[in-house]
Amino acid sequence: MGATVCGTLLTLFRAKIRPTFMIVLLMIVGFLGQVTMIYPEYFDDAMKLAVASASFVEGALMVTLASFVHEEYGTENFGLLFGTFLTFGAAGLFANDEVFFPNLVDWYSEENAVGVKYFKAYGKWNVFLFSCLSGLYFLSILLAAISHYSIKKREEAEGQKLVMVKF
Repeated sequence: MGATVCGTLLTLFRAKIRPTFMIVLLMIVGFLGQVTMIYPEYFDDAMKLAVASASFVEGALMVTLASFVHEEYGTENFGLLFGTFLTFGAAGLFANDEVFFPNLVDWYSEENAVGVKYFKAYGKWNVFLFSCLSGLYFLSILLAAISHYSIKKREEAEGQKLVMVKF
């Protein structure tokens, strides 16, 4: 869903929306979705909001990053740069799966008589997990905003260059 919506917006409104600006907007949506799980008592279906916003953002981010890389670095460098993005994303998912989440279960879960660890209800675990995720989204907002600002300034400066034409 996110990829389709984002691709459509970038295609139809390309003169108004830069991929870097779309990345900033997506990071804000992802951040707000994760904050709902820090305070689940204030939101109906906080987990659904967090999952829906994250899945929408991550799907849309793939299309936006592809558009960004293609526009900034051209077709000849697309495979190398986009492949690097995907590789680091896979490394991050692997680290979360093998290091972060097992430790989270060890730190915050309860153990029953059989020795199975489980989460019975929201508590400290969701505050820790979603605070970390929200912090990462916030850092991504800052980096995306800096990138958008610098690319916008560079394009404005390039637009004001004089072109000398010889007849």
